[in-house]
Amino acid sequence: MPEIFINQLEPVSWKNISSHSFAQPGNTIDIWHIQVPIFFEQLTKWLVPEEKEKMTRFRDQVARQRFASSRGGLRFLTGRYLQQSPASFRAGNTQKPSWQNPGAENLFFNITHADDSVLIAFSGNEIGIDVEKIQNPFSYAEILEKCFTENEINRIREAVDPRATFYLLWTRKEALLKATGKGIHDRLPLVPSLDGNYQIEDHVIGSGNDWQISSFTCKESYQASIAFHTAVKTISFIDLTI
Repeated sequence: MPEIFINQLEPVSWKNISSHSFAQPGNTIDIWHIQVPIFFEQLTKWLVPEEKEKMTRFRDQVARQRFASSRGGLRFLTGRYLQQSPASFRAGNTQKPSWQNPGAENLFFNITHADDSVLIAFSGNEIGIDVEKIQNPFSYAEILEKCFTENEINRIREAVDPRATFYLLWTRKEALLKATGKGIHDRLPLVPSLDGNYQIEDHVIGSGNDWQISSFTCKESYQASIAFHTAVKTISFIDLTI
């Protein structure tokens, strides 16, 4: 039966791209932060024609910029890790995002975005990442009983900042299910999200492996969580500057 280990990271320190080695990750994780309004124009040039065409179909300018930053950033960073042209990568046919290119078999990635922030995580093992903007006007109270256990609901309602606590617990559930490829489903209360160690049936999360879930503040008002194999030794945080 898989074990799940959940914790909160200390305040993280984001380093600059110039100090990053781009060694292909093994039992490590690199988490990249992209500020959409600043870098989307530079990243758009890495999109392939079908991605540029898709970008034009977004009516909302913020959505267009976020799409360009996510896809362009992914191509740019993958190219640096694998030392290949960013435009050469072909999307895989699996449920989880992947590349078909030779050499990409051991480079796993996952993407998440909220408002003007994009996070892209790379590792040598399966990973899942989720970020949410705490000030999102979403009325979360309506889904508490469908998605959380009684203990989790009490933790949210009794918290000094209930909305922030909701997103803390939500990002943990979503990050794990993205890592395993299970996806959000109607058994969310069975997916743990409070600090601690848990055992869980593998069919609930779609994996028989042990997992670690660690939460961190992306920037002010943004809550994020990363789910990864327990073999991971280090996590690096890099703010993309081109």
